[in-house]
Amino acid sequence: MAVEQKLNPDALIDLTVKGADLASLGRLFASVSTAEVAVPAMELDKSVTLSLKEVRLDEAAQQAGLILRAPDRQATSD
Repeated sequence: MAVEQKLNPDALIDLTVKGADLASLGRLFASVSTAEVAVPAMELDKSVTLSLKEVRLDEAAQQAGLILRAPDRQATSD
């Protein structure tokens, strides 16, 4: 899947996943999101099944078991 522009964590998405492992789902979220994505090490092989409509990307990630962190904004210096 090619993504032209990455989504912010507050973007509304629809997500349907059936039996995907959390590691693969983490890779998917990392490829479409501006946020940093972490997958808990003890949950890498966890099977995820979700059907979500019009939810924020960060909420969908949380429901799946992923951790999203918004990217740091660059500090400006004078």
